Amino acid sequence: MLRHWFRLQPLVAVLLMVTLVAPTITGCMRPQLPQNVRRAAVCRRPPPVDPDADYFAYRAVTDEWVSDTDADDFQEFAPYADIIYIYESTAPSMSMSAMPSPFNLLSCDNPNAVLPRTIYTGQRLPFAYDMPLMQAGLARMSTTIMDVDPMNVRFVGVVPSSQKRSGPEIIRVCTHPPDVRPDAAEWLFTSEKAGASYTRDSDLYGRLRTTAVRVYVYDPTAPPESVFRFPKPYDQLRCSGKPLPGEKPPPGADPQYKAAVDAKVRAITAKASVSVFGGTGGSDKRTWTSSPDGNGSGLTFFEEVVRQMVIAGAFQDSDTSGNLKDPNGSRHGIPSGKNVGGPDSLMLQLTAGTFMLLTNPLRSTGAFARKIASAAKRKGILIVTNPALMPKKLAEQLVAKYGDDMAPSLHQLQTILPYSRMQMFTANWRQVFEAHKILERDMWKDVFGRTDFENLPAIILKKKEHQKITKTLKDAQDAWIREQVRLKKPLPKNITKEALWDIYQDVYRKNPEWLRAIKHFFE
Repeated sequence: MLRHWFRLQPLVAVLLMVTLVAPTITGCMRPQLPQNVRRAAVCRRPPPVDPDADYFAYRAVTDEWVSDTDADDFQEFAPYADIIYIYESTAPSMSMSAMPSPFNLLSCDNPNAVLPRTIYTGQRLPFAYDMPLMQAGLARMSTTIMDVDPMNVRFVGVVPSSQKRSGPEIIRVCTHPPDVRPDAAEWLFTSEKAGASYTRDSDLYGRLRTTAVRVYVYDPTAPPESVFRFPKPYDQLRCSGKPLPGEKPPPGADPQYKAAVDAKVRAITAKASVSVFGGTGGSDKRTWTSSPDGNGSGLTFFEEVVRQMVIAGAFQDSDTSGNLKDPNGSRHGIPSGKNVGGPDSLMLQLTAGTFMLLTNPLRSTGAFARKIASAAKRKGILIVTNPALMPKKLAEQLVAKYGDDMAPSLHQLQTILPYSRMQMFTANWRQVFEAHKILERDMWKDVFGRTDFENLPAIILKKKEHQKITKTLKDAQDAWIREQVRLKKPLPKNITKEALWDIYQDVYRKNPEWLRAIKHFFE
């Protein structure tokens, strides 16, 4: 997928700059490709794929692309893809026919030369059928595309100059993205600073333009393919009155395969924790699983994680025979399952103390679901302690996609995230679901002398659970003070860091993954 989009915000005005985040550093190791997934060598990377990717995989059931620029994500995704593509610049031009629509319409001409169109002024142009694009590539010629008649026949023209391009890439497009003012004539990406800014100072803009990575120019005469130069999801835009030639709707998954996956998801989510709020742990909305004809509302985030696990075959060795019905809003393990009592705070038989600590930034809602599913596959929990690894923009996209289902879903999955992100998911759940700072706010201020509370690791609890754990912590801290008095020791102004860690180890003894999330603060 075009993971860079989540680090780019192509906003604009008449004069606008937006930063381009440094690309992810990846190794040069060739990934191990699964033998059961078909492969195809192609001469061009489609727009949803990272421009530096050598391997990229596609799955139709989720209409999702994942490239090897995120090695871990690619290795998890590849076995369940429909096809794996291998980028080879010398692959024949017909190789693009292996791409799903509409990317099968793309040319293997230099994608950076598609826009702006350069008209060749030489004496003769080679006809496309006589000189395939593959031949132009083998001859190391820089090529471009031009539309020459209403039939949209494509020719390859040799650009006479072989000098390396200097300055930003100029791209003419036939429409404005939604974030762009409709009267904007030009906008650019720059690496000057983070964020988006606007200026009407032509001198300032001129200086920024020389260091820009990419400049977009609005041109109503640009061809409809110009939208492919936008980052995802704006590459789905279409120019008014200019449909793509021969465009077809995105390919759907095999109906039998989709039906089988849906049946498994229904079977597993039917055993999910059901609270007094209905649904799968807090939402009173009907879910798609409650509709016998399959026409219910969209997946909750919890169901999306389950779907990822089903597709990955994650439940092959798991115990799904029990029942997690929870009419009182409390957790009771899995009756008739492996562990009747079950760990107090975990569901789906996740093993207390098993966790996956995230070390690479998340770039999409799908990647977030897959990381949780990957941890759950090992009967564990995902822990994200660094807010930079889960950008605020991604949290906003999760809220936009799943709405109020995020809080009950993360409560069931017991995912640990920075408090500022959890607050976004519990915003509409006051008196029901609350974000608990595993290292308390007062202790963070008094013991550590810090006030950046928004970055503390947090977990979503129901209100009564939150009240209970808060009271237990306060009682333990009061007991420590009484013990100091009994021993006639001088009382420090605040509890010591060592004593606080001892308290947390005792109170959180049934939740070792909570301790793992805050342990580094005490080391």
